[in-house]
Amino acid sequence: MSMRSHGRSEQHGDISYPLPGIAEHYSPIWRFGVDREPHCGWGGGRPRYNPGMDDLGSEFLTLYNELDHLLQKITGERGGVPFWKRLRIAAKKDPVIKRHLDDLLEFHELRNAIIHHRSYPKELIAIPTAEVVAEFRQVVQRLSAPPRVIPTFASQVHVFSPSTPLREVLQHMYSRGYSQVVSRAEGRLRLTTSSGITRWLAAGVNAGEVPFESATLGDVLPFDREEALQLIGKDASIDEALGVFQQSLERKRPRLFAIVITEHGDAGENPLGIITPRDLLVEE
Repeated sequence: MSMRSHGRSEQHGDISYPLPGIAEHYSPIWRFGVDREPHCGWGGGRPRYNPGMDDLGSEFLTLYNELDHLLQKITGERGGVPFWKRLRIAAKKDPVIKRHLDDLLEFHELRNAIIHHRSYPKELIAIPTAEVVAEFRQVVQRLSAPPRVIPTFASQVHVFSPSTPLREVLQHMYSRGYSQVVSRAEGRLRLTTSSGITRWLAAGVNAGEVPFESATLGDVLPFDREEALQLIGKDASIDEALGVFQQSLERKRPRLFAIVITEHGDAGENPLGIITPRDLLVEE
């Protein structure tokens, strides 16, 4: 979410331009009470008290303090390190912080503008909107009690053998609308994708023969890279799983098609569930 303003002017009930210092960069997320008394303070008036808006400001500051405490746990850095620096350190370790870093840095500046103004704590010079507080609340909740991949993505995962006839595998994929299946070869979990099957078919056509009737899943396995699948333990958070896919995208190759969940993320364990990028889009 972008919170920068572009040329809005001050209107009744909202702070926009012109405001001193940091305020001009944050006008979309600041909101005074319903009315403002004219000609009695900077910016055209002093905010009249509004209980609902005041609650938003109080919650915003409470969430900031909770985040400060969580950052100390994530980074191991205490009060001697500036908040913005702890945020940047945490972004390298936590996918939630990384995804929301820009907004959290702006929340930090807004908090400083509020508490360092001469009217604080008697009055809050600006109140974040309900939308901003809701977003801030969600981030803090995901950090303090992150949802786990199990039970969210728990499912029965059929594990095929390399000796399974390819025809049977294709029937399984078609009847369930799957684009990939899991197998165990030489003690390790492997993923066979529709893309890998297509490459196997193309190789057969190029060689002048597609032995479909006798083909097994083992014949197709070499046409998918082992990196197409990654393992993760059942206690991992959903955001950790999202981070795994994001890292794969940043590397660009090879593509990660699915994450298989096991007890401890070990190759010899049985699958407890499977996650695809589409699953995470639905979850988000």
